[in-house]
Amino acid sequence: MIMGEVSKFEFDRSRGIVWVCDVIKSSNYLNDDDSVNDLEQFLPRLYWVSNALVEAYGCQFIKWTGDGFLAWCPVPLYRELGEKAAAITFAASMLGILVNVTQFGINTKKKIKICHSIVLEEDALLIRITHKKNHQSLDLIGRSAVLAFRLCGIPSSSPHIVTQREIVEATRRNKWTSCSFKKRNFNSVEIDKFFKGEKWGTKNIFVSKEKVCRPRSLRSVIKQTKKAICKAEGEAKIPEMKQKYAEVYVNKMLKGPQWCSDIMMEFARFTEEELLGSLKKLLPLLEIANEKGLAKYDMKKLKRKE
Repeated sequence: MIMGEVSKFEFDRSRGIVWVCDVIKSSNYLNDDDSVNDLEQFLPRLYWVSNALVEAYGCQFIKWTGDGFLAWCPVPLYRELGEKAAAITFAASMLGILVNVTQFGINTKKKIKICHSIVLEEDALLIRITHKKNHQSLDLIGRSAVLAFRLCGIPSSSPHIVTQREIVEATRRNKWTSCSFKKRNFNSVEIDKFFKGEKWGTKNIFVSKEKVCRPRSLRSVIKQTKKAICKAEGEAKIPEMKQKYAEVYVNKMLKGPQWCSDIMMEFARFTEEELLGSLKKLLPLLEIANEKGLAKYDMKKLKRKE
């Protein structure tokens, strides 16, 4: 940036949620001649999709970081934290699923995955920059904002979200997403590796985890399967705000480039045919098994057989 092009800087304090997204191990793709072209096609599409998603879910897209982004969601009132944390966690999960299912319409040789960190920044320093042609840009800095970038380097299970206790507890109060988390403890070696030796904020870190499939009654499995089918077919009640955010996002995508519509159609096909279709085929078999008097349905054993 040329300083002569800037009219003024304004500084302000605020509280909000910082959302950072990164491509997992992007250097592996960049350093491989067979996959570098895939990543170079993927990144502009990630920028477009994430920008639309961030705005649809009530956040502000602060900046592109080369292989990810930094977004900001102000939380003026603490009582708003639950809804906003849940919305961002859900949006991050959905972005990860969209990438996994569609790869944004690119026939990638190596499957590309993304990760997220979501933190509460209590003391953000907002920097509003006004340029000579009255264009304004926003940047921010804060302890949790710095922490968010470092959290993206910590391994986690799908949907690959690393966050703080405050976000996890706030999200639990607002049941938007079924994402599960577990506390992550760090030894001294990991403190040096992930946090450059700084311990601040490292005692309340949580990472997304895979849900444990516990043995359950066959009747319970049938009930959950029917519930999932109803939800997928739109018969289940969806929180009003969740539906509002989703509608805004879908409209933004459908108004975008042709590949945006293509990946939305592919995602809809995947949901309808592969997810919902599989559940509909499974349900009659479960009901037959139930009629024959099978007492238990061990999901762990079924998973191993598959």
